[in-house]
Amino acid sequence: MGRFKGELITRKIGPEIWVVMEPFTYISHDTGKIVHVPAGFRYNLASVPRIFRTFVSKVGYYDMPATVHDYLYYLNRIGKGICTRKEADQILYEGAEDKEQEYNVPWYRRRKAALYAAVRSWGWLPGLWGKKK
Repeated sequence: MGRFKGELITRKIGPEIWVVMEPFTYISHDTGKIVHVPAGFRYNLASVPRIFRTFVSKVGYYDMPATVHDYLYYLNRIGKGICTRKEADQILYEGAEDKEQEYNVPWYRRRKAALYAAVRSWGWLPGLWGKKK
């Protein structure tokens, strides 16, 4: 199990754009990575297609793990990646599991496996993991 240090404080600045207002850190037990998400990082929160939002909310328990995951993908796109795509996806899964335990989410509401399956299935698409050209 990993550990979050700090709180996720964001502000919505556009229809699908948020900005991190205060930096925070995630320390992964599984990968050994330490991820510092800086203030000012802009992203779309969880990249959940509208059709799936009835099953997995764009906001909620998974905000912090999704933010860390988006930041790891962003670092890779700009050529400053600190891990593989598989490690980034594993960090999302681990962080989601941490939050499910923290909030005592009942088994029937847990979505970490669905999140992981989605990013493993679709994270390779152009513009997500790959470097910008």
